[in-house]
Amino acid sequence: MNPKSTKKYSLWFSQACLIVFALLLLYLDVRGYWIVRWFLGVSHGHGGTRDCILFMTTIYCCSCCAWLAVVQLWLLLRLVAKGDAFSGGSVRCLRITSWCCFAVALITLVSALYYLPMALLALCAGFMGAIVRIVANTFESALSMREELNLVV
Repeated sequence: MNPKSTKKYSLWFSQACLIVFALLLLYLDVRGYWIVRWFLGVSHGHGGTRDCILFMTTIYCCSCCAWLAVVQLWLLLRLVAKGDAFSGGSVRCLRITSWCCFAVALITLVSALYYLPMALLALCAGFMGAIVRIVANTFESALSMREELNLVV
């Protein structure tokens, strides 16, 4: 298999994963109330209207951030498909995605006040935000090196 076709399949796989994630997110948005009611029914010590409102607020606030991240990642994949991965647009997409991760980390950290396991989600989202931020900084560095190389040539 040649490298060009491998790149094409890798890009296709990334787009497919993003579409699957978006469909699952849409399912969660549509069925959120029933999922929360089920979860509160099987969990111990939860189940009142207050808990339902808190969980729903957490889910839908995080969902807004997730949709924004999905759009930004889709735009990034389009830039990669065009061969313009190291551009200002890709750095912007990555920075917005990292802020989305940090926002989810903050939302779930606050939510840990009423449901402690949310702290684990906050840790994961914050770590993911840090990784994406590092990748954005790497892309930005590569972009500045490319621009400098273009000036030399």
